[in-house]
Amino acid sequence: MKTRVLAIIVLVVVIAVVVSFLYLNGYLNVSPTNTKTMTSKSSSVTNSTNELTTSSSTTQSTGTSGYKNNTQSEITISPRYMIIDRQDAVQLANSLTQSGVYSQSELNSLQNGYFVIIKASVTNNEAQNFTLYPSSFELVTNNGSVYSYFILQHSSSVSYYYSFNSLLNTNYQLAPLFLTATENITLGYQVTANRDLIFLIPLNTTPSTLRVVDNGKIIGQVSLVNVTTDYLKVIKVNTFTNDSEVSLSLNSASTIYTINDTITLSLNVQNSEGLMPLTVTKIGVYPSAFSIIKISPDIVNSTLTPGQYSVVTGSSFPRSQNVIILVKLPNESYNGNVNVFMNVTYKPSFQAVVTQAINDRAEALLQYSQGGPGQLEVSTYLVANLSIMYNGSASVAFNPGNIHLVTNKGIYSNLYGPTSPFIYLYAVTNHIPYINTIVNGQIIQGQVAFQIPLGAKPLYIIYVSENNQTLFSAPIPSKIYNFSIFAINYEVNNQSLAYVYGTPYHFISYVYGISGGNFTINLQAYKYSYYQNSIVEVYNISLSPSIFEILSISPNLIGRYLNTSPTYCNITIGFPNQSFYGQLTINVYVKIVGNVTISNPAYIQKIQSKSLLNEKVGIKNPNTYYMIGSTTSRDISNLA
Repeated sequence: MKTRVLAIIVLVVVIAVVVSFLYLNGYLNVSPTNTKTMTSKSSSVTNSTNELTTSSSTTQSTGTSGYKNNTQSEITISPRYMIIDRQDAVQLANSLTQSGVYSQSELNSLQNGYFVIIKASVTNNEAQNFTLYPSSFELVTNNGSVYSYFILQHSSSVSYYYSFNSLLNTNYQLAPLFLTATENITLGYQVTANRDLIFLIPLNTTPSTLRVVDNGKIIGQVSLVNVTTDYLKVIKVNTFTNDSEVSLSLNSASTIYTINDTITLSLNVQNSEGLMPLTVTKIGVYPSAFSIIKISPDIVNSTLTPGQYSVVTGSSFPRSQNVIILVKLPNESYNGNVNVFMNVTYKPSFQAVVTQAINDRAEALLQYSQGGPGQLEVSTYLVANLSIMYNGSASVAFNPGNIHLVTNKGIYSNLYGPTSPFIYLYAVTNHIPYINTIVNGQIIQGQVAFQIPLGAKPLYIIYVSENNQTLFSAPIPSKIYNFSIFAINYEVNNQSLAYVYGTPYHFISYVYGISGGNFTINLQAYKYSYYQNSIVEVYNISLSPSIFEILSISPNLIGRYLNTSPTYCNITIGFPNQSFYGQLTINVYVKIVGNVTISNPAYIQKIQSKSLLNEKVGIKNPNTYYMIGSTTSRDISNLA
């Protein structure tokens, strides 16, 4: 009996000792509402002018020294991810500076620090309610410093919530666990709060441990080393190309806020170049911390759709296509420019040769004589025959207005534009027209013309794109032909003895052609009836000016006797080796060599020849045969 009583006494004493131990160590705290209130006498943050520092009544620690750790935490913290936000710290510092209402320590902390936003769930593991305050949460950095929860609401009129503008622009739903320093949250048993915990730490530190403390005791902690970390990035996207006719633009706002590790950019490519095919050689991005993962559709090494050239405006309407690129972002905070560029190039697609070049000084003088501008007196025309082959990867327009002549005195444009010629020249019989679409393998042949100063040496003909990129360059041949245009005058040395005329008619039609070619006139001569009993001989035929040359007379009229009825012959004359405008005089020389003694002894059979009025004048060169056109009747009385 005494033994049982003694055992009961010992048991009561043991129970009393255990209860006293639990009570003294804070594990047993009874309040009327059955709520454990956590006091907050842990760390507070004191800021200097340059960096964040920590003062505490307890030893600063990562949680492994200075605090008592429990085998089983009373509070479980489960971080899902954390966000590093430098930009909003800078923006808040700027806002405080502008307002003029701030403490220097707070401003220094913002200017030299960054926000850490931890999305975490906090669970009560105790069979009683827990009340948590902002000061219950601490962030330990890699250097052992401890930082308290960052308070967003300082008064009814001062709130930092919307200072997190950059983060909010990412569409992140910021849900702070606390807004003010006096707020608290009570968790029942197994109740979880899933909210954002916000801290401000210096730039030269990294988050290490998140913990919950009560009265200097760690009641829950978790390492942040392996927690998924997202970095807030504010990116200003710039786009550009290496060609003024090609533009690259973003289909959305150019400033992007994101916490992701990639961004998708929808880009619009516009090509305004309608005269040449352009091939995309590269799409890239810099700084080098950024990289392109995917391009869709992948247009690199493909030809852009050419612009639609308009003859009316002289330019092309752009053709558009969209391309999407996926960009890998650096694993760090970033606030600045990201440049997306596209390079295009023209792969040579034209081959051209000048088959003939013609100096046409004659028509400049002709136009000047008819009241043209004074500059014509000191100008000449250069007419060129071109043969062009196109071997491009896309169908484009061909605009003859973009053909130019390069000389030692400047560059001059083709006078025969895309809609109509700027001038009419006899030397141009087949000008190159505007062609709406040329395709691979197409050959273009025809003439172009340029007005250049006297003495200018033509060097080569170029064709340029809308942004003045040279598409082909064809040198001028060393041999340049000369174009002449003139009227014909028929003269006889003794006008009382004989009469001479021919076709082309006297002073009515122009004859024109180029050096190396020739033309034929039909000459008719007869003596006047007054001299029917005289023997009248043609003893010479000459040309004036002497730059012309008689190539043949068929039948030969020289040495023949004239009748009172016409005697016919064809005179073939070579065009001069210089550009001539004026009149060509056919001089026929006759004389009386005797009298008639028998019936018609000097009768010469009439030689039939046809008129050249409606015939084409043929001009030869070593390569081809050009028909310059029929002689044209026009009033040239000013030459008479």
